Amino acid sequence: MPLKLAELPRGAIEAVRRFPLPVAACVAAYSGVLALINGLTDPYENQVARMLMACALALPLWFALALRRSPSPNPTRFLPDTIGVALIASYGYWLQTVPEDFPFRWGVQFAMLLFAVHCFTACAPFLRGGANEAFWHYNKSLFLRWLLGVLYSVVLFAGLALALLSVDRLLSLDIDDKNYPRLFFGIVTLFHPLFFLAGAPREFGPAPDYPTGLRRFVQFCLVPLVGLYLVILYLYTAKILITWELPNGWVALPVLILAVVGILSALLLDPLRDNAEHSWAGVFIRWFYRLLLPLTVLLLISISVRLNDYGVTENRYIVAVLAGWLFAIAAGYGWLGLRATRWIPLSLGVLCLLGAFGPWSASAVSQRSQSARVMAKLTELGVAQDNKFVANPQTISNEDFDDLRSHLDYLFRMHGADFFDQQMADMPAWKPANDASPSYRYGRANTLLEQLGVSSTQDTPGQTHTFEVILPVVVTTDSQLTTYEFHNHTESNLVISHDAQLTLKRQRNRSMILSHGTETVIINWTAQLQALDVANSAEKVPAHALTQEHDIGGYRVTLTLLRVNYRRPKTGDYEINSGQLLILVQPTAKAGL
Repeated sequence: MPLKLAELPRGAIEAVRRFPLPVAACVAAYSGVLALINGLTDPYENQVARMLMACALALPLWFALALRRSPSPNPTRFLPDTIGVALIASYGYWLQTVPEDFPFRWGVQFAMLLFAVHCFTACAPFLRGGANEAFWHYNKSLFLRWLLGVLYSVVLFAGLALALLSVDRLLSLDIDDKNYPRLFFGIVTLFHPLFFLAGAPREFGPAPDYPTGLRRFVQFCLVPLVGLYLVILYLYTAKILITWELPNGWVALPVLILAVVGILSALLLDPLRDNAEHSWAGVFIRWFYRLLLPLTVLLLISISVRLNDYGVTENRYIVAVLAGWLFAIAAGYGWLGLRATRWIPLSLGVLCLLGAFGPWSASAVSQRSQSARVMAKLTELGVAQDNKFVANPQTISNEDFDDLRSHLDYLFRMHGADFFDQQMADMPAWKPANDASPSYRYGRANTLLEQLGVSSTQDTPGQTHTFEVILPVVVTTDSQLTTYEFHNHTESNLVISHDAQLTLKRQRNRSMILSHGTETVIINWTAQLQALDVANSAEKVPAHALTQEHDIGGYRVTLTLLRVNYRRPKTGDYEINSGQLLILVQPTAKAGL
């Protein structure tokens, strides 16, 4: 049925009347987004971002609770809504109290909560039972309404954005560029949710008929994909049995893809399970779960090997829990004759909720596992004594060093930069050094190991120097000055002059190449860094100590390292991980002025 324009305001009013709390969450979210777009300074920007996380949880939770609201007036009618408001308010308040340096473990917790809430939404009207057909029709209605909202939102944004652009270019009204993200997020946080809420089902009866288009999509798209993954994984299983080797850790991805596509197909085909005309649907559902069962055992073995070798992390915890859940689902629906499909989202939502909080949660278990491995290794090295760290200079194998550094990096990234502050309390240089350490990969782990005196046989830990800025040449009007910030393993091709042919490339192997047309110059800092190490230079040295000049393509390019983090190998070139480079470009004729 086509959507009439007159229905839009009526639908919006109906959405506000039926779902006032979800609409309030949408309005709050859009207000927060507008504040961020307009520009906020800390700490307000941080607080608004966390408020948006609470709104993202509030919308599906309050929607699900509204669906469970009793239609008849009674004193307890709005009790679920009140509980929902209290839960979101408590979570939002807790988010505002956590440190500004947001450890990634809380991001994992938020994702698990969000998934659990959506699982609750999928079965909210059927927690006390209900027919499979009604459950299927309810979720189909929600899903199709959401997809239709996405289609309308895309068309609406494209049309209005192009209208803004046309007004800007044709009428010269100088439209603010911020209006485009304001429009986009207005549609995402207001129009689409209101459209979805306006079409939410009121009654939860069985489906009148099964959509032919949906059946064909599952039959000719999803089912062949399931068959392809089953063939690949069973061939891999046969290879394992023939070679008698442990399964590769990479096997988790195809098994999980198979599970997602296969369970989705089984759920979509559930109304056709007993249909005589489409008897293949019942055969597919039954045999998919049966064939999935041995693959879940393969997944359990694979993740067990990873847990034994490297310990528990949030990702491995989730995979292990999913493997156990898939085993139970495959056994229940493939061999024990379970038919109630609502148990799939309900059980998965409960597992996500349990995995988000408590001593058994993903973060708590992972923290205990990884910290235990770190403390055991540092105790073995004589660095950890009575839960305190002491410096004990020594060299360990490169493999052990990388393994220890990887575990430390995980703890810093997932559980906060202050994770080892208590153990390092007797080392006054730790706190300022840690605050100044780069937060990207291995930055803080390198700082900790450096202060403890632990290094590898191949390399010493990263060394950081800050150099005094003294320009060695005069900057003239026809010169160009550029500051270039680079980090670990970044690859870039920077144009450093008005002449687009003059570029500075940084490759993944950390080498720098100055280019102009066919001319190239390899930039190597090893000799200068080595000279500073030999001279045991202080943190601040004259800029000319780390300055190079190169003539190329009619230009003189002066490169000065203002800050550098590098690794000093036993042999070979120094490896520059990150730093800041000052680039001065002058025509060759002017370079000597």
